[in-house]
Amino acid sequence: MAENEGQLKLHEEAYGNNVTKIKHASGKLSDVRNKIQQYDADLKMSRAEAEMAKLAGEFNFDVSTDFGQIEQVINDKISLNRAKVRVAADMSGDGVADIQHEQAMEKALGDQALKEFEVQMGLVTPETTPVKEATKELGPAERAVEKA
Repeated sequence: MAENEGQLKLHEEAYGNNVTKIKHASGKLSDVRNKIQQYDADLKMSRAEAEMAKLAGEFNFDVSTDFGQIEQVINDKISLNRAKVRVAADMSGDGVADIQHEQAMEKALGDQALKEFEVQMGLVTPETTPVKEATKELGPAERAVEKA
């Protein structure tokens, strides 16, 4: 029994020592993590400072001449964009006249067919609604021009 109590005391002491070591290692890991984060932040900051210094060196320009060049480039881009808009507007009208002519032709043919249908069904007599015979042309025809 005394031997078992001695072993228990030995194991409890070993357990306590291991817990102490784990706590100490956790503290050290936390310190290392904090240092890594600090170094990472310092590294990023130094890169940013170096980039700013490089840009500051390149940004040294003569206000009177360089601004005029920048302004010219901006005006050229604005003119180019306006030209693109004009071209797009001009292109949007292509084919619209053909569509309008086709729609007008379909409407006229539809109206004529409706009138003919009404006459055939006896809804309207030819005497009350005159149905005009449409003038039909095939191809370009030369017309005699009356001279005044």
